[in-house]
Amino acid sequence: MAFQQTITVLDNQVTVPNAYLKIVSANVTTIGEIITCDITMYAYKNKEAAENELPPLTTYTDKFTPIFGDNVSDIKQQGYNYLKSKPEFANAIDILEEISL
Repeated sequence: MAFQQTITVLDNQVTVPNAYLKIVSANVTTIGEIITCDITMYAYKNKEAAENELPPLTTYTDKFTPIFGDNVSDIKQQGYNYLKSKPEFANAIDILEEISL
């Protein structure tokens, strides 16, 4: 999964319409009874830039409290759901990735 939305980079100097945003890492940390998941999402000009491993235009980082158990989304899906709950990503379009077997 990934997102598509217009972003601004370089201190709001450049607008990138239909940028491709993808979580590249999700790391769960437990300290005592507190569990958090740190996520990193890269933003690219488009999907092809990501697939060709070009440098990202910008990086977003955040953290959330993951949920574990039966019938619960995986960590990355929870990360995307969390990000969509934030105003800056509320209008992002979900991009479903093809799964290669």
